[in-house]
Amino acid sequence: MGGHARRFVARKLWLLVAVLTLPVAMLASVAGLDAVASATVVVGWFVLTPVFLLFGRDIAALVFSESAEATEAADSGSDPLAELKGRYARGEIDEAEFERRLDRIVALEELDGELPLSGADSQRDPTADEGAEHSDEQIRETN
Repeated sequence: MGGHARRFVARKLWLLVAVLTLPVAMLASVAGLDAVASATVVVGWFVLTPVFLLFGRDIAALVFSESAEATEAADSGSDPLAELKGRYARGEIDEAEFERRLDRIVALEELDGELPLSGADSQRDPTADEGAEHSDEQIRETN
């Protein structure tokens, strides 16, 4: 479906905008909204139609390549560290954002290695809850 939508935006969206501008402007004019009718004609015919006619392919490439890249990255299970490095190298994120996301990736990888795959409740350490309760009591005492 993405290919059909991309071709439509690239080749025919300008025509749809041009054709729909006339009835919308006429309805607005009949309703007594002359300013809206004028704005519809100006924006529809004199701005959007030429933009989509001249730059439709570029707009379609821009819109659909970004969504396709995001879908491919999510589907492929690509290496998040490699993707993060690429975004930093392209200048999409700054150094602080890079470091914050890097810390999150490292923390998630550490957690992923520590968690059992199944039967987590049956393999829980009962002393872990006691320590948590104790720390909660300490917090309440300090408040």
